[in-house]
Order: sequence, then structure tokens, then C-alpha cells
Amino acid sequence: SDLITVRPFTGGFQIVDGMYRYCASLDSGHTEIPAIIYNFSDAEMEEIRLLTSVHRVVTKPVEYKQAMLRLIGQRPLVTITELASKLDKSFTWILNTLGLDSLSQRATQLVQEGHISLANAYTLSKLSHKDQQLFLDRACVLDAFEFCGRVVAHIKEANVHNRRASTRSE
Repeated sequence: SDLITVRPFTGGFQIVDGMYRYCASLDSGHTEIPAIIYNFSDAEMEEIRLLTSVHRVVTKPVEYKQAMLRLIGQRPLVTITELASKLDKSFTWILNTLGLDSLSQRATQLVQEGHISLANAYTLSKLSHKDQQLFLDRACVLDAFEFCGRVVAHIKEANVHNRRASTRSE
């Protein structure tokens, strides 16, 4: 439908769903657009925005993460299973996408700009910010299989080093 969804907001309305349609309408010279008005709470609004954007191709993974974190902030008792069900996504997809919150600022920027694939971003998010820095260049150029292999090898090497160091100190 061509309707946008809005809610009453300070002195006017706030668009809940239909921002692209609204902007296209303005760009084509219209001064009005058909809308349906709902009295959504902040939490309901975040959930609807997330639900309507999750299947939109133009929404970037980091934007999904931000939207999910806002929704969780509004509804702190929501479980990953409930979120996965509402979004029609897998439990693993939800965890991986939320895991993007562990990316350093630079890694997040590179993901947003499309320089790091999503698979490599998921792998990077498992590392400390210090280790992410070591792997940023490789995350941009290696395929997911090779990149993940190198990261796993690095983690194993670090674990062996840490075990040796703790054995010596005992």
C-alpha cells in the first residue's frame, strides 16, 4: 500500500514506516501523503521499524545491529529466540549481527563502506580490538574461508602462549 505509518509526536507526527515513500513523495513535488496514524509506544515503534527494515536490501548489517540494540533497550526482557522469531531470522543470525557491536570503530566503518565482507566482520567481532587492528587489512582482501583460518590459527597460537606463560608462573 502507499500509506505511510505515523504516530503523534511533539507538534506533529513521526514516521514509523514509509520514510522512502515520504521522501519520494516530497521529491516529486507532493505536499501531502496518505498516512495511517497509530499511538505506538517508543518500544513498539522500534520493533516496527526493525521488522519493516530487516528484509530491505538497502539496510546494512550494522544498522540492523543498532536497531536490535535499541529494541532490546526498550524491551530488556526480550530473548534472542523471541527476536529471531519476530524477525524471521535464525538464532545464529541474531547472535552474529548483535556480535557486530564488538567491532572497533574502524572495523565498523570498513564494514559500513563495504570493504569488509559480513562473514569476515563476524569473525573479526570475536577478537579483541587490539587483535582486530592486526587483522583489518587481511579482512578487507581475504575470502571468508582463508580469513577465518588465519584468525583461528592466531587464536590457537595465543592460547598456547598463554598456557605456557601461566604454567611458568605457577
